[in-house]
Amino acid sequence: MGVVQDWDSSVVIAAIAAFAGLVVGMLGASWYWLEFNARFDTYRLATRTQADIVGRVAALERLRAGRSEDATKTLETLLDGDLLEARVLARAGHKFDENARRALEIELQARKVSGYEPQDPDVRVAVREAFDLVQGGGDPERAESHGRP
Repeated sequence: MGVVQDWDSSVVIAAIAAFAGLVVGMLGASWYWLEFNARFDTYRLATRTQADIVGRVAALERLRAGRSEDATKTLETLLDGDLLEARVLARAGHKFDENARRALEIELQARKVSGYEPQDPDVRVAVREAFDLVQGGGDPERAESHGRP
């Protein structure tokens, strides 16, 4: 019986060691991922903030110089970038609130009147999809019932 008892205790010790190793590994991986993700999010936020500042100042300078058409094109281009992000969010299931949907409905109508569409065909398709998805509440079936620019 001594051999069986020694073997049983060895199995228990090995199982405890394996479990402890698993827990330590999971904690280490979680810490690394959270640290990496936080740094990436900070970098992304800083980059986005700087780009927003530059774009909006450019639009304001064009308005101040009396170049409203150029300012409008700049703002439309900036909105196209926001719509590309909205498309990703909508595809991931994010629901946009009524204010955002109403604002995009106004912009959709304005684009129909002005005839503005992004020059790049891939961006044009993505922006159209973003309008559809956001207006449809993120539901692709409802999205197809909304108008496009």
